Amino acid sequence: AVSPRQYDRHYAPHTPAYRFLRAQWRGVQDWAGAHGPVGLLSQADDVHLAAPHETVRMPENEQAYARCLYSALRELDEKSLAAIVVLMPARHDGVWAAVADRLRRASVELPL
Repeated sequence: AVSPRQYDRHYAPHTPAYRFLRAQWRGVQDWAGAHGPVGLLSQADDVHLAAPHETVRMPENEQAYARCLYSALRELDEKSLAAIVVLMPARHDGVWAAVADRLRRASVELPL
């Protein structure tokens, strides 16, 4: 039997989900304005979107982030948004590597 984790899109929400890097934030804001309303997952205080968009503030601790990732995606997925955008974590070590892998499986790169 094949494990569901082997499927790249196993963790993907029904709402189109896109990931972006911190350096792309200005472009993401413009993109959201043109494609909104969108949901945003962000662990950075200064990366947030105002209404009509929805921002879910993610924990800065990697263990806590990993624990609440899927519930946060589900929360946004249930809001009938045009898209979900996810700020990729800046760190890539330890648990952050697993978080980044889950985010890659749940999203595609934002076409900026």
